[in-house]
Parts: sequence; structure tokens; C-alpha cells
Amino acid sequence: MGTIMKAKCKCGYQSKDLFYGAGMMDFMKVAMVPAIKNGSSQIEMINIKQRSKFPHHIFYTDSELSEKRGTKRTIDHFNLKLQPENNFCPACKNNSLEFLAVGCFD
Repeated sequence: MGTIMKAKCKCGYQSKDLFYGAGMMDFMKVAMVPAIKNGSSQIEMINIKQRSKFPHHIFYTDSELSEKRGTKRTIDHFNLKLQPENNFCPACKNNSLEFLAVGCFD
């Protein structure tokens, strides 16, 4: 089961719905993860299982885009762990972006 999320920042940035993980039918070959392309100001959802096809993207499950302070809670999809707060905002370039779970999909 995957998680439907929104990304929000104090600067006013807000994403459209983000579908993190995978559904029941495709979880063996799909694991969608929020990512940004170098220099981009928008979050994209990329299948991390095809990471080699996206060499210019950094995934929010990687340590480069989040400060590991504050919470010990994560949003999990199998072994992928997404920090819910203190993430890099593509708009203001601060570590003030939050991922908020708003539902589930299957």
C-alpha cells in the first residue's frame, strides 16, 4: 500500500498530490519516491527502482535533502524511509519542507 502526501513549506510552496510507494499490483517493480532534478524548483515522483535512468535527480529518501533532526518518525515504504519534516524546499532552498500524509492508495 502506498501513501498519498502533500509537500508544504513555510514559504508558501505546496505540491500537488504525491503518490509515495506502490500499489498492491506493482510493488515488485515500482517504488515511487519524491525527487528533484538538479536546479529544478518542482518535486517529481520517480520510480527509485529505475534510479540509474535519472542520474540528475536526488531522492528525498537520500540524506542530501533532509536534516535528520527533530523527529524520529518516518514515512515508510518497505525499506525506504522519508523524513516528514526538515526537508529541502525547492522554492526557498531552506530545510523547512514537510511531507504530510493525506491518505493511502492500493
